[in-house]
Amino acid sequence: MIALRDSPAWHRALDLSISIHRIIKRFPPQAQQRDERLSTRLLHAAVRVGHGLADSFDVAAYDQNDMLRLARYHLSETEFLLDCSMYMGYVEEQEYGRIQEEMRQLRGLINREIHPL
Repeated sequence: MIALRDSPAWHRALDLSISIHRIIKRFPPQAQQRDERLSTRLLHAAVRVGHGLADSFDVAAYDQNDMLRLARYHLSETEFLLDCSMYMGYVEEQEYGRIQEEMRQLRGLINREIHPL
């Protein structure tokens, strides 16, 4: 098994967290106050993707799939919250597309790590 920091999925999850953090910093000031819960949940969901991947390296093999599925769940949560942010006008379409592609690639990496029972 490879080390956590050698995992392409972990690096992609880290990149995603940084991208989401940068987007939130650019939310309009009134949106940051009014929709603080949205920005907080978006960042937490993105961070939990990487956390789930990290946990998958620290558990018995039979629990690894559960942790990977949890990471994938948080990726879906991140995607939904990013969609909300884009439809509310807080994220530009070009940046939205770039992050969607990041998430698509990360989902593929996670799916490849999940072993059939």
